[in-house]
Amino acid sequence: PGMDLGFYIMWHNETGADLDSVYMTMSLQYMPRNQNPRPVDVLPLYLDVNLTVGGSNMFDVPPGRTVKAWEFTMPLGGRLLGYGGHLHDYGMLVRLEDVETGKVLARVDAKRDKDGKVSGVSRKLPGVGGAGLKLKAGHRYRVVGVYDNLTSDTLINGAMAHITGIFAPDDFSKWPGVDEADPEYQKDLASLEIMGMGDDEHEHGMHEHGGHE
Repeated sequence: PGMDLGFYIMWHNETGADLDSVYMTMSLQYMPRNQNPRPVDVLPLYLDVNLTVGGSNMFDVPPGRTVKAWEFTMPLGGRLLGYGGHLHDYGMLVRLEDVETGKVLARVDAKRDKDGKVSGVSRKLPGVGGAGLKLKAGHRYRVVGVYDNLTSDTLINGAMAHITGIFAPDDFSKWPGVDEADPEYQKDLASLEIMGMGDDEHEHGMHEHGGHE
């Protein structure tokens, strides 16, 4: 009760002409309050290889193989219950690694044809048949995206690579609070205004772009 819900909806018309009678229907189903066992409290997890607060997460891909990575430290521990990802054409995979050991913890593979065109990506649910993938507080991790551009041209802003997942924190009370005076937070809000996604009443610090998820 009292919880706000926000949605970003993308529509991409590839026909070049106006279309009539295009609509979207969304349904929300809720579990009963006495669900047993109790549902697990979760948060979204977004890991981008080109995380740029206040800017675009797209990057150039020259001919051949490109590897791009970003390292981060988890603010608190928990379990990754399910994950998928996002890649554009010529994307091969995006993976999550333990920086200290080099071990690959999670991997999302592109579904692509012989020409490198991506039609989708793999998804996994380690929290359904097991306890999920454990992530440690204060531990360093790395998200890595790999592309193989089969053309002879550099694709300007032609790529993205990230993993998105369902994360169950060990202790919600340890999640860092939002400091609205933080310069990075203000930069993120300003970028939403530029894209026409902000409003006077609610501001949301998370956005998506097109591609295959």
